[in-house]
This record gives sequence, C-alpha cells and structure tokens, in this order.
Amino acid sequence: MKSENERPDVRAPKLRLITPQEAQKMLNTMEPGDNRNMSQYSVDSIHRIIAAGKFVVSNDAIMLDEKGVLRNGQHRLQACVNSGIPIWVFVVRLPGSAMFAIDRGKVRSIGDIITLKFGWKKASQTASTCLNIIQLTTDDWRVKNTPTIVERVATHYMKELPSVMDGSLSIRGLTTAPVLASFVFAAKAGYLSEVMDFEYKYFSGEGLLEGNPVLTLRNYMLKRTRGSNPGDRKRQHNYATSALRSFVSGQSLKNVRTTTSGRDFFLNKQRKVVEDLKELVRV
Repeated sequence: MKSENERPDVRAPKLRLITPQEAQKMLNTMEPGDNRNMSQYSVDSIHRIIAAGKFVVSNDAIMLDEKGVLRNGQHRLQACVNSGIPIWVFVVRLPGSAMFAIDRGKVRSIGDIITLKFGWKKASQTASTCLNIIQLTTDDWRVKNTPTIVERVATHYMKELPSVMDGSLSIRGLTTAPVLASFVFAAKAGYLSEVMDFEYKYFSGEGLLEGNPVLTLRNYMLKRTRGSNPGDRKRQHNYATSALRSFVSGQSLKNVRTTTSGRDFFLNKQRKVVEDLKELVRV
C-alpha cells in the first residue's frame, strides 16, 4: 500500500519545440472521450496567433498520461499541424487521474486575457474597444462583452488594435471606445497608414483647416453631450466612419453625417471577418 507522502510517478515538465509531425503523432494517441470536443474556433484562433509569430510559451503544459495518451493541449497541437509551424511548449507526463485535479482558481478577467494572451497595454480600454468593434460590425448594440468576444475580435484585428491603442491619447471628449473602434475597423479595410495619420491629427489638432474631416469629427466630439447609451455609441460610429471615409477618399467634410455610408464602405472590404463575428453573436 502506497504512503500518502510517497512521491508520485511524475516526470518534470520539459520545454520542447514541437514540429507539426510530432503534434500529429500526439493527436493520434487520443480516443473518443479522452478530451473535450475540439473547438474549430479555438484551433483557428491559435492558428492565426502562430502564423502571426505571436505564439508564446505558457505554463499550461501539453499533458500525456502514463500510457502516452494526450490529455491536454489538443487545440494548440492541431493549430500547429494546420499552420505547419513548430511551436515551443512545455510537455509533461502525469497520471490520467490528474485531469480531475485541474486548477479551478479565480476566473481571469477580460483585461487579464488582453494582457496575458496578447501582451497589450491599456487592457481595459482595449476590451471596451473590442466590444464596440463587434457592435459596429454586426450592427447589434445589445451585445455584451465576454472573454470569447474579446479574444475573437483581438485575434481578427491583431495588427490594427495595438497600433490604434498605442496611438491614442487620454483626452476628455475625444477618447471614446466607439471612435477608437471605428479607427480599428477602418484600418482593417486596408487603410492602416491613413488611419494612423487621421488619429494623430485627431488627438493633436495640428494643422487642421475648415472642411478637414478630422477637424469636423474632432469639433463634434468635443462639443457633444456625453452619453454611453446604444444610440449615442451608434452615432459616434456613424460620424467617425463617415469622417474616415471622406479622409481616405481625399474629400472635405464640413458636417458630421448620421448615415451608415462610412460603415458600409469599410465593411465591404472585410466581409469574411464581419461574417465570422456575426456568427459568434448568433451562437
């Protein structure tokens, strides 16, 4: 009979570079019921992170049981296979019973996800911007923020989000999540450099003449009656995307527009992303 204090049969975790071929071999050890059902969304999200060169080692190890059967890490391994790119991960051997002792500590906040998974600053503001992006793209203003939504939006806008957030300044009246979301949304449509120019002028106010779309939006935001209800957020999106459309098209704009023409202009250039986000909301 084993003593309660007897050392368990556990091998120390090893940091390994797992090739797609090795990942497939580990996946092949699984039988139905050995793991949860695989989520294609999770696989695709990790795939994008790997392809972007942003995959980082975490303390969540790939786990094999005493028989060599994969017990944890199937999504990362499948993403490795799909991407064709090796990944660095910790690999550990534990008894199968260890699966019943998974850490169930404090649930990570949405801000934690932004900081830990993507390493971005301004986590709280970025999370709010993610919510406004999905509301803008789906035209559904009832959507609430969840870790799943933040992760999906952040994955799709991995290049544009940190660029816009890093360029933003904290200026009362100007710095709102709907406006920042509009910047990110327009940048995704292929106008990143133009949006960064627009954002700099929007916050600095430098060199702006009457009729400049940046000045028109800036003046409205500074003078508007502040609110955070769905109607106010939608108006800000419409005004910001209309100003951005005029700016990238080289047109003047003397008055903000309440139509969705700007939103539709940028939306048509990223339909696959929009459809994916709409599917997420439907689910």
